[in-house]
Amino acid sequence: MLQADIFLSTPSKAHDFAHLCDRVEGTVELTQGAVCVDGRSIIGIFSLDRARAIHLCAALSPQDEAFFAAQLGLFSAP
Repeated sequence: MLQADIFLSTPSKAHDFAHLCDRVEGTVELTQGAVCVDGRSIIGIFSLDRARAIHLCAALSPQDEAFFAAQLGLFSAP
C-alpha cells in the first residue's frame, strides 16, 4: 500500500493526476479531513481544497505501485 501527501494546486495538475490514476489497476483514494474521494474522479478531486495537502492511499500491484510512485514527484509540495 502506497501512502503520500500530494498537492493538486492547479486544474492541470488535478487532470494529470486523474489521468495517472486511470493508467493503473487497483484503488486510489484521496482524503482530506473527513472527505474521501476516488482518485480517478476529476469531480471528486475538485470537491477537495486543492490549496492544502491531500492524503493519497493506493492499493496497487507491485508493478503498478512502482510506476505510480515514480510519477508522484510531479505532485509534491509547490
